[in-house]
Amino acid sequence: MRKVVLLTGMIVLIGLAENAAYACSCVEVNTAKKGTAAKTNYKRWLKGVRGAVFTGRVTKIETDPSYQQSKVTFEVERYWKGVQGSEVVIMTAAYTSACGVPYTLGETYFVVADGSVGKLSTDLCSHLGYSKYKAAFIKGMGKGHAAQH
Repeated sequence: MRKVVLLTGMIVLIGLAENAAYACSCVEVNTAKKGTAAKTNYKRWLKGVRGAVFTGRVTKIETDPSYQQSKVTFEVERYWKGVQGSEVVIMTAAYTSACGVPYTLGETYFVVADGSVGKLSTDLCSHLGYSKYKAAFIKGMGKGHAAQH
């Protein structure tokens, strides 16, 4: 009987937990296979991107803990797709445990942002995959366009 009461109490406490727990688990993308990055048709890949591809420096990070989202503003240096102007704002989860990218103020990044939900967003898994092959992507896509400041 005591075990039943203890088990019931634990279930109730778990059910009343205020914050949900999230975990980020990334699966290695195809470009990680040996030799695959060299065989990628980057121009065709770029046409299929539903968002933005650019390099830029982080100028502002605003985190809203209630929505567990971070709004990250970039000063664009070069772009290949989806950029209109010298500044781009993307959204990412506020915490790496929820697959948010841990951007650092003042640092420059190669960004591939998804735009399929009406706003640009990134996640840790895609960020790690694209960053790993940044040089190959940039070489394969060409020089891109310099942002107008």
